[in-house]
Amino acid sequence: MEEWETALQDAQNAVDEAEAENRHALDDFGTDEQEELEELDNLESEISEWRHGESMIPEDEFEDYARQFAEDIGAIPDDAQWPCTCIDWEKAAEKLSQDYSTVSYQGTDYYVRS
Repeated sequence: MEEWETALQDAQNAVDEAEAENRHALDDFGTDEQEELEELDNLESEISEWRHGESMIPEDEFEDYARQFAEDIGAIPDDAQWPCTCIDWEKAAEKLSQDYSTVSYQGTDYYVRS
């Protein structure tokens, strides 16, 4: 057998081995993982900026998020006193949520910036 034939056979053996490893990896990739991957793919299609760091805020944490957001943008001073300490955060969060869309992932609803 010529040298190039040996090299070609070695390359074919390497390809066959890689294909066998891929088949084995796919067999190990269970149904739960496949379903989660599909759900993530669907989520990505709903959130255009998801790969660029768009936050997903759990619905039940949105009021706390609104409070923190207001503090972060300087709307609430660090040494807040009346009337800033009397804000109806539930209502503030409800108003803020108008700029957000909701998506569901693994049974939990999240707000994402629209």
